[in-house]
Amino acid sequence: MKNCILLFFLLTFSSSIQVYSQKINFIQIKTIEYHPEYAEWDDWPEWVSLTDDNKFSMYISEEVIGKVYRVIIYQNGKELSNMAVRYDANKSLELREAWGDPYVNCYYDENNDYIYAQKVSLEQLAKDSSPWKNEDSIMYFWIFSQNTGIAFR
Repeated sequence: MKNCILLFFLLTFSSSIQVYSQKINFIQIKTIEYHPEYAEWDDWPEWVSLTDDNKFSMYISEEVIGKVYRVIIYQNGKELSNMAVRYDANKSLELREAWGDPYVNCYYDENNDYIYAQKVSLEQLAKDSSPWKNEDSIMYFWIFSQNTGIAFR
């Protein structure tokens, strides 16, 4: 009887948790490199349109509601990067002030690499990918561990 009650509780609890996930397809990319010898980043180049031969997409899932997001980047269907990221309120506030944009959200992983989401949040995108269609939405990946910056839209 105790096992039946425990099983009922677990089934009820697990069905009340909603796990969200979405896929985003990127249409443009640009990359920069950090030069430690000069302590400078390259200037951002113009956007490059992605072709059928070079597709990038992102899969976002909410692992801990409102706290941790799994972000997986694919290039041509092959996994390129897999990150568990957390929201950084201080960095978000800092960039919102510096960029004059109240819609910048920053997330970091265990390597202190960052994702800056402009005009959208990962929380929004994990539930509904349609806000990504706003042409001002940009996703910046700062891979500090590899001296690389990548922007997608």
